[in-house]
Amino acid sequence: MENKKKKFEECKGADFDLMKTFAGLMAILIGLAYFLKALGLIVFNFNVFSLWPLIIIFFGLSLLTKRNIISDIVGIITMLLVLFTIFFSMFSNQINDITIKTTPVSVEIEQGVTKAKIGITVGVGEIDVFGEENYKLISGSLVSNIMELEVYSKTKGNLQSVLVLPSEKASFFKHDPKNNLSLSINNTLPIDFVFQGGAADLNFDLRKVLAENINIDAGASNLDLKLGNIVSSNVKINAGASSINITLPKDVGVRLNLESGLSSKVLNGLIMESEKVYKTPEYDLKDKKINIDISMGMASLNINWEEMQIPKTEVQLYYYNQLEDKEISCGIDYVLPVKREINLSQTPIQDTINLLIKGEITEQEKEEGFTTEFPNENFELIGANLENGILSLEFTEVPGFTMGGSCRVSILANQIIKTAKQFSGVNDVILLPDSIFQP
Repeated sequence: MENKKKKFEECKGADFDLMKTFAGLMAILIGLAYFLKALGLIVFNFNVFSLWPLIIIFFGLSLLTKRNIISDIVGIITMLLVLFTIFFSMFSNQINDITIKTTPVSVEIEQGVTKAKIGITVGVGEIDVFGEENYKLISGSLVSNIMELEVYSKTKGNLQSVLVLPSEKASFFKHDPKNNLSLSINNTLPIDFVFQGGAADLNFDLRKVLAENINIDAGASNLDLKLGNIVSSNVKINAGASSINITLPKDVGVRLNLESGLSSKVLNGLIMESEKVYKTPEYDLKDKKINIDISMGMASLNINWEEMQIPKTEVQLYYYNQLEDKEISCGIDYVLPVKREINLSQTPIQDTINLLIKGEITEQEKEEGFTTEFPNENFELIGANLENGILSLEFTEVPGFTMGGSCRVSILANQIIKTAKQFSGVNDVILLPDSIFQP
C-alpha cells in the first residue's frame, strides 16, 4: 500500500513538472521573440494579450487524470501544438512571400515650417540617408520583401516632425531577405535627426544637411557617418558590437567625449584633454564646432578627415525686366528671376535678400533687359523674422531711396517680396518700417 502511494506521489510530481515545462517553454519563446524585436533583429505582428485562451488550456490540462503514459503524451502533444501555434501566429503571415516591392517615401514641407525633426526606426538591411536640394522634407524609397513602412508627419508651430518605422506587417523569416531604404533629406531647413536600429549597414551622409542635433542608437550595426561644415552640430551615438567610421571636415572644431568598453579606436587629429575627452588643437577658435558623445561596447571607432568646401544651393533673385514690359506698365509680372548660388547656411532668406540688394546684374542679364536701382550703400537688411508663415523684413531707412512714383516703389518692393516668397514657409511678406516703400 505504501509503495502504491509513493508511486502515485512520484507520478503527481512528474505531471506538475510537465506543466512547468510547458509554461516555461512558452514564456521563453515569447520573451526571446520580443527581445529580438527590441534589438531590431526581427519584426512581427503579435499581441501578447491575445494569449488569454491559454488560461483555459492550463485549466483543461489540470483536470486531466495524469496517472499513465497516455495522459503524459496528451500533455506533451498539447504543449507542442500551443508552442507551434504561437510561432505560426507571429511569423507565418509573410514567411513564404518573397516578392520584392519598391515603396516610395515622400513627405512635403508644411506651410510655415522653419525646422524639422526626422526619426527613423528601421533597423535591419542597408539604410542610406543623405542631403539633397529639393522641395520635399524627405523623399526616397524602400526596396524590400520583409517589411512595409509607416510614415507619420505632424506639425506644431514652426516644427514639423516625421517618423519612419516598419509596419506591423513584417517578418524576417525569408528564404532570401532584402531590405534597402534610401532617403534624401531637405537641405534648406535646420534638422534634428534621430535613428534607432539594430543589425544594419548604416550610411549617413549628412554633409549637405543643416543637422543641428544628431542622435544615433546603432545597436550591432556598421555605421558610416559623414558630417559637414554648414552648421555647428551636437552628435550622440550609442552602439554595441559595431564598427563606427566618422568623416569630419578639417575646418571645424571637434570635441569628442568617449565612453568605451572593449574597443579599438583610431582618433586621428584629436588630442587627449582628459581621460575620456579629445579635442582638435584649435577647437575654441573655430566658428563652427561639432560636439560628439559616443558610448560603445565591443566596437571599433575610426575618425577620418577631409577637405571640404561649404556646399552651395541655388536661389532666385527677382529683378525688373524692362524689355519684357513692352508697354511700360510697371506691372509686377515683369519682375522676373535670375539664378544665383549661395552657401548653405541657417539663414538662407537673409543671405538671399542681402545678395539681391547688392544689385549685381551680369552683362548678359543687362542685355536681356534686367535692371535694378539696387544697390544703395546705406540701404541694409537689419532684421528678419518668420512666424506662422509671415516673414517680417526690417531695413534701414534711406531718405528718398525707397520713395518716388508708384511705378518705381512697386518694382523695388516686389523685387524683395518675390525673392522672399520662393522659400518654403513664407506665405506673406511685411516690409518694415511701415513708412518704407511709400510712393
